[in-house]
Amino acid sequence: MTETAPEKYFDAPREPDQRRNNGEDRKTFEVDKMWEMHHEIVRYLVMGMKNVDICKILGISQAMVSYVRNSKIVKDKLAIMRAARDADTVDVARDIREKAPKALAL
Repeated sequence: MTETAPEKYFDAPREPDQRRNNGEDRKTFEVDKMWEMHHEIVRYLVMGMKNVDICKILGISQAMVSYVRNSKIVKDKLAIMRAARDADTVDVARDIREKAPKALAL
């Protein structure tokens, strides 16, 4: 082997690395209309469950849960449901404050 052999190896033109595509043509799934499965995933997400747990419960792939979670329509639905949940929490806290003195007196 000559001293120029390694140089030829490292300087040779190469094909582009096919393992990474930098997200250019990444295949994704966008939810256009929410079906029952999508609503079920949203219910679990509102409860704070992780993707891994949701896919085990529903028997679907983690990719499916991820695609649904990252879809615009689902993000909008989650925002509405979380706002409603937070409003209900404020109402419950107010009711507890109002009724706590009476409950303690009993």
